[in-house]
Amino acid sequence: MTKSTPKIRGYLARDVFSGVLLYRKSNKLVYLVSLDYKNRKDKVAVGSKFSGTIYPNRSALSPDGKDFLYFAMGKGQGDLDKKFYCWTAICNPPKIKANLFMPHNTTYSGGGYFIDESNIYIAGGTKAELSLSKGIDKDKYFGRYKIIFDPAYNNGRWDSQKYGWIDIEKNKYGFATSWAKANKDHSITKKVKKNWIKSGEFSMHEYTITGKKEEALFEQTDNINWADIDNYGRLILCSGSILRIYENYRPVVSDKPKEFDLEELINGAA
Repeated sequence: MTKSTPKIRGYLARDVFSGVLLYRKSNKLVYLVSLDYKNRKDKVAVGSKFSGTIYPNRSALSPDGKDFLYFAMGKGQGDLDKKFYCWTAICNPPKIKANLFMPHNTTYSGGGYFIDESNIYIAGGTKAELSLSKGIDKDKYFGRYKIIFDPAYNNGRWDSQKYGWIDIEKNKYGFATSWAKANKDHSITKKVKKNWIKSGEFSMHEYTITGKKEEALFEQTDNINWADIDNYGRLILCSGSILRIYENYRPVVSDKPKEFDLEELINGAA
């Protein structure tokens, strides 16, 4: 693995064999990419291109994989640009068309996650923002989901929704800053970087992957941008533009993974 400017952030659905990848091609250009791995027949498909900034730690995938909530900043909202320059939206990946749209006039509000199959938390929210929102009815429902603004659900924005991850460390404010997840033979530790502000939200976390004997299986120079364990117990990780899926439980160092180069896929779809 080599260091690369492109970065990938992934989201795996809790209840189905699918996921969504945010592929940051540059500081102002992001692609949505779908991942379907039902029956281990791994498929990726390039979806929408977004010109602007998507904040990965304020974004999340629904348990059934059908809805993707994201927090974004950019242009293209017409007259709203003059005051409401960022927004929370929900789309059906890999298309980024907003079925729910809630504008914000500050980055201090916005973004959120799926609390469960029936409730969504969105940070902040004022009467002005609600009056300009689309897709939310008078009872604050988006389809079957109740929209919750209660700050008790705030997770500190250190991480988006974390299916299967266990909090192992918290900061002085009580927000988790380190998490762990494991399969039969491997364990992933994810921790907030001390210098994450300088490197940006796509590089907010550092990952350590260990084997049964707690030996490190990758070096820091491997530049792992995102790692997780899917619903088959397989290790999935990303470095630069490359998505790797390790099918077997034997030590990662001797296992040849399945690879997808998202840069090549995007260029091929253009």
